[in-house]
Amino acid sequence: MSVFDQTLQGWTPGEESTGMGTHQHHPPQYQQPQYQQQQQPQYQQPQQHYAPKQEDQQHQYHQHQYQQQQQYHQQDNSTMNHNNNSGAGVDGLGMWRAWAHSYNEPKYACLDLLDNCFDATLTSGFHGKVTMDYLLPNGLIITNNAAKPIKSLEVTLMAYRSEKTAVDSIGEYGVGLKHSCATLSNINFVLTRNKHEFDFGVIARDLQTKDSVSLPHFPFGIEPHLLANNNTPPEVIAQELRPQIEKILHDNPHVHALVTSTLGQGFPDDAAEQIVHYAMDMLTKDQWKQEDHVFQLIITDFLHASNARSANGMMYQPARNFLNEVRDLIQKYYINIPLHDFDFWIMGERMHFVYWQNRLVEMAKFEVNVPKDTKIKDLTDDNWMDQGYSLSIYCGFDALRFGNKHGEDKGLKLCFYSRQSGRLIEENKDARAVLGLPASGVDYTQGLTVIIDDVAGELPLKPAKDGLTWSKEHAGAIHESNLYAWAGAVARFYWDYHSRKFQGEGPVKHNDYKSRLNRAVVSFMEPIQNRIQQQAKMLKEGTPLPEDECSRIETAKFTELSDPNWYIKHVKNSERIEIRKKAHKVELWPQPATVFRFNETHYPPKIDNNSIIQNNNKVRGRGLPTSLKRKSSTAGAGAEEEEAPRPRGRPPKKTSTVSAGRRRSSAASQASSARRTSVTQPNSDDSSSGSEEEEVSTVVATPPAKKMRMIAVKKTPRNSIAPQRRIGMITPQHGDDSNDGARVKELEKELQSSQETVKRLEEQLKGATERLLEVHRADPSRTRAFNAERHLQTTMEENEKLKHDNKEMTSEIERLQTELQQRDSKIQELQRRNYEPHLGHGTDDI
Repeated sequence: MSVFDQTLQGWTPGEESTGMGTHQHHPPQYQQPQYQQQQQPQYQQPQQHYAPKQEDQQHQYHQHQYQQQQQYHQQDNSTMNHNNNSGAGVDGLGMWRAWAHSYNEPKYACLDLLDNCFDATLTSGFHGKVTMDYLLPNGLIITNNAAKPIKSLEVTLMAYRSEKTAVDSIGEYGVGLKHSCATLSNINFVLTRNKHEFDFGVIARDLQTKDSVSLPHFPFGIEPHLLANNNTPPEVIAQELRPQIEKILHDNPHVHALVTSTLGQGFPDDAAEQIVHYAMDMLTKDQWKQEDHVFQLIITDFLHASNARSANGMMYQPARNFLNEVRDLIQKYYINIPLHDFDFWIMGERMHFVYWQNRLVEMAKFEVNVPKDTKIKDLTDDNWMDQGYSLSIYCGFDALRFGNKHGEDKGLKLCFYSRQSGRLIEENKDARAVLGLPASGVDYTQGLTVIIDDVAGELPLKPAKDGLTWSKEHAGAIHESNLYAWAGAVARFYWDYHSRKFQGEGPVKHNDYKSRLNRAVVSFMEPIQNRIQQQAKMLKEGTPLPEDECSRIETAKFTELSDPNWYIKHVKNSERIEIRKKAHKVELWPQPATVFRFNETHYPPKIDNNSIIQNNNKVRGRGLPTSLKRKSSTAGAGAEEEEAPRPRGRPPKKTSTVSAGRRRSSAASQASSARRTSVTQPNSDDSSSGSEEEEVSTVVATPPAKKMRMIAVKKTPRNSIAPQRRIGMITPQHGDDSNDGARVKELEKELQSSQETVKRLEEQLKGATERLLEVHRADPSRTRAFNAERHLQTTMEENEKLKHDNKEMTSEIERLQTELQQRDSKIQELQRRNYEPHLGHGTDDI
């Protein structure tokens, strides 16, 4: 008897046990054979192994296989049954249908398989490897190493067993493996290697019956010293594996038929050779030969067809096209996978998981706490923000999504990432309504993206991990309301902060700030695309990426906003609450992981005072200073008032006429009193109208009344009006004197206020300098020093700006005072020239 027969003869069926209405068999214990070099037979490869088969031979073979398949289910004590994780008395076909409908989309089945791979490889200090590739004619193969020994297929393929240790935990190669395989294909094979020990399992629909669930597995192995000796030729190892696999297939004809129809492509002799080939890859291939634990899943006859075509018009292989889709979405679905000590390849292309870091403009991070059992509005303590589990929220503007002219997905996208499964669980393409934000118009759009990172693993997941289910918690409605309240508060505050930046500084705001924000976000499309292409090129060439481009989203340093002073706002006539924060009372702290940021070239220019006065009817403003409003509406002292627009539908008002007699009597009464001359002076009580005056009287000697009547009728009306008209011609250029005086007083007040602001900023500058010194003494870390230096630089810039403004206001005050002095001198000169000749002429007539 050969050593291989001795090995297979050592497989003894285990005792039967019944539990939970099922009939299960314990798998055989694999016994490593005692190899003796002198007794090992030399395996002779069949002479016609690669010889072409005749059609009649194939027909006879398939008929024989069909007969064996019919007899297979009637066998009571076959070898496969001894190694079968079966559930007797259970409808296996119905169970398979239930497994095949576990996921909404095939991609979630594939992602569940990758979850298992990541659980096995992502271990501190271990270099993990995962590869995905397609198999001809229409299959997939997934291979990964593991930090710990891989569980036996006896456990993994048990019909009702899951490796979950808690309700919300994620098992490794448990129920998810069976569900995923049934969703993607009807015939799947599993190979595992723990050093020199192998295990081969089958997950196939054709093995299921109405009476039981059948998931067979077959252990085999090689002598340990063959692996210890690195000089062992691969042919020697293959010769030791081949007879064991041939015996497995020979004793299990139904499994043999499945392997022949898929891996062997219809040729019986190729079936065992193909399994040997995949087992040898796990031993000798460069990626795996140094690994102690390797897992491999072979998916054949992929079920989900595709309509995609290649460049030459030929139909893509469905499995290959599916891998293309997985490659495009894999980086988005996993955000906390490091690039260092981990390799993930899809069809020979290495993946890097920095999806959001490369896409979001002004990406910022917020850390909040969400209570699960108590409503936020019922929290009355001052530390209400510290109650609950920790949750990280990231915000940014997705330029590529917003700038896509053919896409309709431009609203506020909300993405949930769970630490239980390690990937994206759910996304809402327009979450403005659920977050309590205005859902119409363009507010809170511009590709705004809100990312929820469940760092504490508290989000309730569906069994298939493709969504959230709040009903599984006893206070799920409260938990959901609190989480959305925080997410909505952060989204509102983030968008309001950046939209205010595009309204401009100063008293007058730009009305087109939303359009300006749109253009600014779209302007980042080309830089983002260039960065993604450059990183892909570096990875393809094997060039390592810089350290700041490889950080996980959890450990990366993103922009933060200061002053976490949130407050609770109750919504009227609603159970919903809102958390608010004033966006204009915060400071932005830039960090290196935020690559794309707005700058001064994106923000609008400041509207100065001159443009406000010149375009007073065109520029809408709020907070316009009172002085500017008064000056823009005040006319000169001697200027003629514009005629008011006539109301429609009414006749023009007739001007009243005064008879000549009444004019003469009025003139006589005026001439009988002391003659007075009026000089316009500033009126401090009401200087805005420009028409009221205070009279400074100069008493002149009164001539006899008789002569005055003649003079009054002929010359008094003319000479009494002339001085006003001639004096008034000087003032329309700059407004009346009362306005200038008020302007001087207002500028003096503003100068005093600015001087006080300068003193305050100098004190802040001094404090910032002291804090910077303290930071360098206490904590020499680069981050805090950078923030302190940034704050110091900002304070110095504001100080210089205010000093410049103060200098300009001082010059303005001096100019206005000089003009007032010149105007007073000119008024006095005109008084002397205009009135003295008139007085002399009147005396001569008398």
